[in-house]
Amino acid sequence: TETRRNLYENAKVCETVATMCKKIYEQTDLQVVILIEEYSQFCLLKNYLGVPFEFAHGTVSQDAKKTLPEEYWKSDNAAIVDRFNQGKSRILIGTSAISTGVDIQPTGVLFYLQGGKSEIQLKQGIGRGTRPVGPKQLKVFDFIVAGSPTLERHAKYRNEIYETITDLPIKVY
Repeated sequence: TETRRNLYENAKVCETVATMCKKIYEQTDLQVVILIEEYSQFCLLKNYLGVPFEFAHGTVSQDAKKTLPEEYWKSDNAAIVDRFNQGKSRILIGTSAISTGVDIQPTGVLFYLQGGKSEIQLKQGIGRGTRPVGPKQLKVFDFIVAGSPTLERHAKYRNEIYETITDLPIKVY
């Protein structure tokens, strides 16, 4: 699909996220949540990170096992989230398995790489950082993929949603 080709499997987006995460990791004490949609995003992103991270996700299908390295097939999401909440890990990459219904403590930085225009999915994802306790500032990074009318339209719609759900600073790329 257009979203898969231009966002999920976009090496430039993954490299940009990884570069920013490395700077955050090395220069601050902030925690980072990276919300992704597909395992292929993780496979690309992990190659650029160069700093410790944890990966929380749902069940891995037989088809996904062809792409995802075996060491990541199992995910103890409760333990991963617990380590993140205790500050033992600082970068958490997760699929929709952690964007809804999981009690992640507020984080200072969130990368929203799920794309689309689902208001519910976006609000749940942003909810990972907008709780009344925790950092007083949330930096949300979202991406506009220029040259893709569909992805540009979706990013514009997400930006409109961001403006209605929080007055914390949000930066859209």
